[in-house]
Amino acid sequence: MLDTANPVRTDTHAQRKATVDRLTALSIRNKTNPFLDIAWPESLPEDVMWMPHKLMTVHGTQAGATLTPEQLLRLSKWESIWFYSFNVHGEQHLLRDVLNCMHSPGYEDVSDYMHHFVCEENNHSWFFSNFCTRYGGKVYVDKRSQFQAQPLKPAANAFLIFARILILEEMLDYYNVIIAADEAVPAVIRELNALHHYEEARHMAFGRAIVADLFDKARKNCTDEDIDECRAYLDRYIGWCLDSLYYPAMYRDAGIADAYQFRNAVMADPGRQSHHDAMTAKVRKFFAKIGAA
Repeated sequence: MLDTANPVRTDTHAQRKATVDRLTALSIRNKTNPFLDIAWPESLPEDVMWMPHKLMTVHGTQAGATLTPEQLLRLSKWESIWFYSFNVHGEQHLLRDVLNCMHSPGYEDVSDYMHHFVCEENNHSWFFSNFCTRYGGKVYVDKRSQFQAQPLKPAANAFLIFARILILEEMLDYYNVIIAADEAVPAVIRELNALHHYEEARHMAFGRAIVADLFDKARKNCTDEDIDECRAYLDRYIGWCLDSLYYPAMYRDAGIADAYQFRNAVMADPGRQSHHDAMTAKVRKFFAKIGAA
């Protein structure tokens, strides 16, 4: 058991409360309504990239270099549809976790903000699923089993719930920022990513505040072995999220032969490592800062 008389940080709960109060006020003042605010074109041009090349899973790979410009265009469409489908599935799972915590003991100070959080995440799930069905004819089904934590002490499990949420949000936001600024993609795609980033900036601020506080609690109430398992779990979860980007059906829908073989080739290509590092750098730096890495 760690020495509770000398915690690594002593101000995380006060910071959490101050952050949540500020974010609640911002959510009320800056409330959006995507059901009314987004102009949906009838169709999107298929002769332009829907996903910036630098964000595609084939970027920097030998297999990707074999694709024709036409194949790359088709794949950019289906990588876009999978990315937003993955957003939808991620939003659903994080909503479940937040709803389970919302009125549980220990979350009284953040319960009000969680209601705003849930409302905004539901809106995100709607506009991403609407994009997929409107322009791709479907939301891709995620057939994989969800990544589960090993049962640990309650304080460690609480930390891992919100650490998972923060990892997913930080990785998706990496895409949002780049896509929103790319004038080459259709305007509605830029708009959706800009809106998502605008609200997720609040969610990530909330995530960093509550994760830091929950990690302090975990260090005070768990064994060193529990904390080491938390660190190892976070590494495994980040790897699982990265693997999720390589969805076999998007390669098949783009007309690429042997979709699974192609997926395995691009996943294993050493050229992908620098992109993985860029996607996860921010959240890894945060975990290192609080001692969780």
